[in-house]
Amino acid sequence: MNLKGKTAVITGAGGGMGSVLARALKKEGVNLILVERELSLLDHLLDLLDGPENARYECDLADPVQVQNLAGEISKNFPRVDFLYNVAGIGIYKNIDELSVQEWLDSLAVNQTAPFILIKGLLVAGLNLVVNFGSGMAELPTAGRVAYCSSKAGLRSLSLTLAKELKEVSVIHLMLG
Repeated sequence: MNLKGKTAVITGAGGGMGSVLARALKKEGVNLILVERELSLLDHLLDLLDGPENARYECDLADPVQVQNLAGEISKNFPRVDFLYNVAGIGIYKNIDELSVQEWLDSLAVNQTAPFILIKGLLVAGLNLVVNFGSGMAELPTAGRVAYCSSKAGLRSLSLTLAKELKEVSVIHLMLG
């Protein structure tokens, strides 16, 4: 498949998996829209952002308003987005009695709600492929990881449901670790 000239959004692009993915896609000629919670986390990838068809955005994925604004901004500035890679995730590993309500909400927001909002918001840009980076913890509940396991199980369910619902978009859920 020729990827040259296609456009990909990558959340969590500054981290290990996100930056490796960004570099691999760039080698194939893909235009990159990189998203991180702080722009400085993308500094090591600035060499990939050559030209106006590439961009970087700062967004706190735990804030649904920011995520909606991000989706709108990307759709406005890039009329065509081919791929969405939801790499970003949050792992809070605590027992329920130690877990704050805010930590629970942040886990759901980053691991489930942000991918939902971005998928919904980028459908208008002609999205062809969504890859959601999940975890084996979605199917292997583990003590001390109630927020993480629950949020990743929700992401898995979102992915599997949208794979059946969206006829023009391929939705893939990667089970990692």
